[in-house]
Amino acid sequence: MTADNRLPKVILTTLAVLGAGLTLGARAWAAEAADLPAWDSAKLVSSDMCTVCHGKDNVGNQTAVLASGPHAKAVEALKSDKAKEVAAKAGVTDPATSGKCLKCHATAYGFTEESVTEEIEATEGITCQTCHGPGEDYNPKERHDTDAKVQKAVEKYGLIIPNEKTMCRRCHNETSPTYDATRYTRADGTKVAFDFEQAVKKIEHKVKKAE
Repeated sequence: MTADNRLPKVILTTLAVLGAGLTLGARAWAAEAADLPAWDSAKLVSSDMCTVCHGKDNVGNQTAVLASGPHAKAVEALKSDKAKEVAAKAGVTDPATSGKCLKCHATAYGFTEESVTEEIEATEGITCQTCHGPGEDYNPKERHDTDAKVQKAVEKYGLIIPNEKTMCRRCHNETSPTYDATRYTRADGTKVAFDFEQAVKKIEHKVKKAE
């Protein structure tokens, strides 16, 4: 058999290996996604329900912190020339109105390509409940408090304390059109796509014990 005759087999073998790698990657992501916390769109409440307490200075005014950060501006970011350029490559004409983009840029879309609630406007971008879970069950005052011990206890009612492997991975993953495997540099020099410890500092909004 000549080298020319062997060439197709070499190509096919290479493609098979690459395909297997992609399949394993997809399976790994599917398994990881399956481990994500439950997120029930039907239990979303108005952001005003969060602001009632978290808009107060004596607990740290998390509402104001959120409003000044990148999450609240997530939809506005879709209107930039850069966003339109990225969207065009994905076949999206207007990223600010496309469910393909809003599924991660707006809580109102609940990680889907359609609006899932009338309680929250898409223009609000990424609100508290994208990261902490829909608040119907944990929002009532008797279940939700600024005391750290009570906050921990209220997790049984659906409150999610985000970390790198839970809520963040719903959107900060390989399916994002702006995914960059070397975006963050860890202390040891390792390049990674997402580093929770560094990223969370951009949106940090610690709750103070009410005085």
